[in-house]
Amino acid sequence: MADPGRTGPSNKELKLTKREHNGASQLTSSVRPTKPQFEETDQLRYKKMITRRRVLVAAWMLLQLAGITAAQPAGAGPEPLIGSWRLNVSASQIPAGEPQSLFPRQRTETYRRLESGRLQLTIQDGPSAPRTLSWPEHGGVINDGGPPSDDMTIETFIVPGEWRVTYLSKGSQYLTMRKVVSADGKRMRQEFRGEDAQHKSFEALLVFDRQ
Repeated sequence: MADPGRTGPSNKELKLTKREHNGASQLTSSVRPTKPQFEETDQLRYKKMITRRRVLVAAWMLLQLAGITAAQPAGAGPEPLIGSWRLNVSASQIPAGEPQSLFPRQRTETYRRLESGRLQLTIQDGPSAPRTLSWPEHGGVINDGGPPSDDMTIETFIVPGEWRVTYLSKGSQYLTMRKVVSADGKRMRQEFRGEDAQHKSFEALLVFDRQ
């Protein structure tokens, strides 16, 4: 029986209040994440971000390396042309009537690689004074050291030991030459195709032996 003069809560009421308070605390803790859980989530997110950046940087570096490798000329290795070559007239096929300035009966060609990154060709036709030409070692316009003119010659690199030479006059092609060294490196062929002064097509072959 309750005391009529009691002003404070009974023991039963106190137990009930305590139980409700504990239940509310458990509910709050189950709904709101604790501080360590927040820190663990942030660390995991940071690790994922760093890993993603590393993957992107590695992929970028691989692409750059692939681009550099692809951009390097295939002729960076030894060039079989380097050395001295003498014309073998008996093995050559020279059309009758063609000028000896283009198809000589005596010729020695000497190829060198310069420190400047160019190839140099010295041509000696019999007793005539030697001529020196040069071009970029991976192909380009030939520089003969003379004054500017309407004539231009371009050496095009194919593979080590094989080149294509294009002769131009006033911007128009009139002659091509395929220059190739044999597999054993002992012989060089120069195969010409073009037009003569009468615009008649012709072919010629110069064969050189390594000295």
